[in-house]
Amino acid sequence: MTIDTMFFKRCIQTLDKAYSMVNQVEESSIEYDMYRSACVKEFERDNTAHDYGKKFAEYTLRLL
Repeated sequence: MTIDTMFFKRCIQTLDKAYSMVNQVEESSIEYDMYRSACVKEFERDNTAHDYGKKFAEYTLRLL
């Protein structure tokens, strides 16, 4: 039996790219918001799925 992990690989690639990019742009930029949102989306877990505030995003970036 083969398990298809392509979705998870894509999520990991997206998280890696978003994290890399969020650290290259100004915090006040639209791009920062986009990359931060992508990090949150790819890193979300059941206990954090409904908390998309700035505090959560900053906490997520520290974890990465």
